[in-house]
This record gives sequence, structure tokens and C-alpha cells, in this order.
Amino acid sequence: MAYPYLPGSGTEAFKGVSVVLSVMISLGSTTIVGQLFSGFMLLYARVFKVGDFVRIGDVEGTADAQGLFATRITTPWNDEYELNAHIERPVERIAVLTALHASIQDAFNEHGVQIMSPHYFDDPKSAKVVPPSQWFPAPARRKAE
Repeated sequence: MAYPYLPGSGTEAFKGVSVVLSVMISLGSTTIVGQLFSGFMLLYARVFKVGDFVRIGDVEGTADAQGLFATRITTPWNDEYELNAHIERPVERIAVLTALHASIQDAFNEHGVQIMSPHYFDDPKSAKVVPPSQWFPAPARRKAE
């Protein structure tokens, strides 16, 4: 209704810009509208309810919240993070995994950061960090560098 009263609305440039903006808004909103309809389908088809154990894609866990745009899932391990890596020789997977875990522990210890278990509920009085002098107690041996 206000279009004819906008300054310059009768020019070809204004008409062209408004068509381009309309197309951009239409195309940009298709994703939002699609997600909205998917959310409605999940809510009203009652495929699952909060508290159910579900598998969505490659994630399994308990559905904690269900909304129009997002469904929150807690995995059995209470994960909020995951490290994925690729190695060139899969036969070395165990050795590489062991070295990776050792490096992660060493890096955390060097910076005085305590590694917490996902099932951790209470803070100790002092940090449980292993000092460098105790990183290789007997019979462990320091790896060659």
C-alpha cells in the first residue's frame, strides 16, 4: 500500500531493485520455511517425545528438548565434543590412538588443566593434576624424542 508513496517508486531502477530484493528474500526464506515445516511435522506427528532414546542421523541419545527449529539430544556419555582424525595407515590405529591420548594428557597436565569425566559431579578441594616429575614413574620409560 505504501509502495506508490515511496520516493522514486515510479523509476525503472527502483522497480528493478525491488524485484531483486524480493527474489533474494524469497529464496533466502525457503530454508527457514522448510525447517519450520519439518519442526511442525516432528511435533505434531509425535514421532518421539522428550525423554525417548532416539537416533537422528548418526547421533544417538535421549531427547532433552524438541522445538520447531532444533531438537537437543544428550548422548549416553554426556558429550558436548568429539575429536575426529584421519590416519594414512589404519593398521597403526591403536598405536596412534595411544600416542594421541598420551599427548592430550601431557598437554593438559603442562597447563595445569584437570581432565574431567563426563559423569563428574563434584569438584575436589584441589586440582587432580599430575606434575611433570611424576609423568613417568617406574616401570614406565620416557619415549625417545
